[in-house]
Amino acid sequence: MRKYFSSKRIFVYLLLMLLVFTVSSADAARVLRQKSSVVLVFNNIAATRYDDKLTVLAVEKLRKKLEGIYIEIEAEPYLKNFQGKSFENKDFAEITEQVQGCGADYFVYAELQPFRKETHFDLVYYDKNMEAALVLRILDLKNMRELYNKKYVMKAEDSTDYFFIGSGSVAKKALEAVLFRAGEAISVKLPL
Repeated sequence: MRKYFSSKRIFVYLLLMLLVFTVSSADAARVLRQKSSVVLVFNNIAATRYDDKLTVLAVEKLRKKLEGIYIEIEAEPYLKNFQGKSFENKDFAEITEQVQGCGADYFVYAELQPFRKETHFDLVYYDKNMEAALVLRILDLKNMRELYNKKYVMKAEDSTDYFFIGSGSVAKKALEAVLFRAGEAISVKLPL
């Protein structure tokens, strides 16, 4: 009886089973999840003097939703196709034509539209309200269909008794609010 259940044999069998399990689970994980590729284009048509800062902020926040989960395709070659034009109401073929040949599985298009600004003066206070509008479209380039299309509009406000509030700071607040909503939609609507 001792011959079949020696501690050395049990240890070797357990080690072999562990090795087989490790190799098979690594292969299964590789087969189960291959990262999809995404091209992200942020089109800023707001036409403000602080557009560059807002664009950097927006691209940084949107990329955080893709990091580690997707393979991001470089969007630089396609940005010039979008500059200065709104693609909010363009059909699927018109918008995908702009990124043709990118090789991505999915296309995330975000468009920052011009801000609406309101200022109010009082004897003591100065208020500034800015409304940011962001169009978010998520397109499946493999299956040639649109997965998501929505326009987010958020308002930010600031007030002071110094009679001066910079439009850039209020615009940044409004943009951050709208990017939060867009980021949630990307997390939910963009397939893995």
